[in-house]
Amino acid sequence: MVSELDLTARIEQKGSVHVVFSTSLKLGLDQERQFERNQIVAFAVPVPMITFPTPGVYTVVIFFNGEEVGKRDINVLQVPIENKNV
Repeated sequence: MVSELDLTARIEQKGSVHVVFSTSLKLGLDQERQFERNQIVAFAVPVPMITFPTPGVYTVVIFFNGEEVGKRDINVLQVPIENKNV
């Protein structure tokens, strides 16, 4: 049973320990609740402009009260630079 949700979202460069972005938020609940492992909880995390050091695969990791509960790989591509001399 929990009375507060401590959520952390992190973006890591896959295959390294480099964290590109991390944010946490705490949400108080009006009463204690128990969450099942397969239960879906919707939440929004504002993500400002992120500068990725290189194109490649990055992993979005979600933690709930300090425990990793989900992750997803994303592919970051290089934006083509337009030639302004043409």
